[in-house]
Amino acid sequence: MHKADFKSMIAGLKAKYVVEDGDAQLIPHAPSYFEIRLSQFPERYRNLTFADFRFHGTPEQMASQRKLVAFLKAGKPAVMYGNNGAGKTMLAFCAIREQLMAGRDAEYATMKDIIDLVKNCWSNGTSELRVIERYVRPDYLVIDELDKGYGSETEFLNIFAIVNRRYNDRKTTVLISNASRADVDVVVGKSVVDRIGEDGVMAPMTWDSYRPIIAKEDR
Repeated sequence: MHKADFKSMIAGLKAKYVVEDGDAQLIPHAPSYFEIRLSQFPERYRNLTFADFRFHGTPEQMASQRKLVAFLKAGKPAVMYGNNGAGKTMLAFCAIREQLMAGRDAEYATMKDIIDLVKNCWSNGTSELRVIERYVRPDYLVIDELDKGYGSETEFLNIFAIVNRRYNDRKTTVLISNASRADVDVVVGKSVVDRIGEDGVMAPMTWDSYRPIIAKEDR
């Protein structure tokens, strides 16, 4: 074992145990906010970081991937759209992890999550503004599966309200869709998508599925 690694191990043990009357007693550990939030990640993405992403495809595609990862690491806005299995949701959770580690409040939601909360407001008599405020509040927000909505005008108005408010408040928003750029424009509004692109990156993820690469490495 390397000397530095051994010292780190000893320091870690000292942090967990205290000696009383010659016996080592385990110190109760209160989980940090980061640990609590990390435990809420889907298990598939809980332990992944940007280092786990495998750049693949043509040289041009890999250059696009590196640009996208650099923007996400920097906490910049992004619109990721295109093929299924291209690594969009994985990169989103890696970005959320980075933001949480930096002490920022970061949230993930699917389009359906948001719309279902709005529908619940209709049934229990509360204002839709509560849902809008909930998703305007975080420093960093990922909205995934934009292509999985119901296509109603109310849906458009609420998503537009959230993303537009966040843009005006200079808060980072990441949008994800398995559909085309044109479909993203329809769901959120072209002007809002263009604004996110001004501050961040538009990422058409046209490369082949990332999943076979992961499956091959897991064998």
